[in-house]
Amino acid sequence: GDPLPVGNNVETRSTPDGGQDFYRIDGKGREVRVTCSPTMPKAHSSIHGNRGMIVYSAFDGKQWQLWLATPSSSFAGPEADAADAADCNYANRQLTFGAGDRNWPSWVPGTDFVVFSGT
Repeated sequence: GDPLPVGNNVETRSTPDGGQDFYRIDGKGREVRVTCSPTMPKAHSSIHGNRGMIVYSAFDGKQWQLWLATPSSSFAGPEADAADAADCNYANRQLTFGAGDRNWPSWVPGTDFVVFSGT
């Protein structure tokens, strides 16, 4: 695909198996894979300005939930397939659970708090 712009952009990219994951350019100009769950649709990402953490919505087959991706060079994330483990550069963990959709997450400026739309 086309190169990603450097900075606080997260892009959805197709994976070789026909799924999709998030990617971004790190501070050294390298394209890094943020998520390692190509079969789980993802949307509405927001990057923490100071810490590089990314909060996003992912559809688990029933509803949209919030997930947090934290930069890590050695952690594949709980939802990663064994074949994807070496490619994943972020630790991903689910933040919300239960009935109802959670979308449009955004970091509260100057904090580690996230706001979102819930139904």
